[in-house]
Amino acid sequence: MNPKLKLLGLVVFTTLLLFTTNLYVLALVNGILIFLVAMLRIGGRILHFLKAVSVVFIIIILIQSFTYSGLGFTYQGLEWGTIISLRLLSVLMLVFTFIFTTSPARISDAFGFLPKPMPFTMTLSLRLLPTVMDEYRNIINAQKARGMNFRTFNLAGAYIPLLAPLFAKTLTRAEKMALAMEARGFDSG
Repeated sequence: MNPKLKLLGLVVFTTLLLFTTNLYVLALVNGILIFLVAMLRIGGRILHFLKAVSVVFIIIILIQSFTYSGLGFTYQGLEWGTIISLRLLSVLMLVFTFIFTTSPARISDAFGFLPKPMPFTMTLSLRLLPTVMDEYRNIINAQKARGMNFRTFNLAGAYIPLLAPLFAKTLTRAEKMALAMEARGFDSG
């Protein structure tokens, strides 16, 4: 499929999803997206990232449930938090489906309408997401091998030992990439 059409579809569907406030429509869209991801056989790659982001979904739901109309639990807040989480889940699945089903060269072609350095920058940043996900899995495995327990719900104790090395490795990778681009004479202007 043409990568420009895929990108246009991604932008249109994402925009429509952000304006949708019906819980049942969002649930149906997520069901269709889960089916699509399963048919494309990219679910395993997306699932690891969604497990990590599920904490964010739970936090969104809890915050909305207890702060929707003042302090105290409300069902409207629970519903609104669920709507926000389902929107975010849909957008993430759409973006990852685009990334995993399109080669880097075709992603760059899709962003060809942007000024000169932008297509390369967009492709680079989108292709970095799967690399960061793989690095995240490696760090989890390393921390488990060191005896870290992830079953506790202590956010600071569980996620700081994951996020600190992930952040450091991502910055190191970005610095190496910048040096390699500079050495090859990449012109940003």
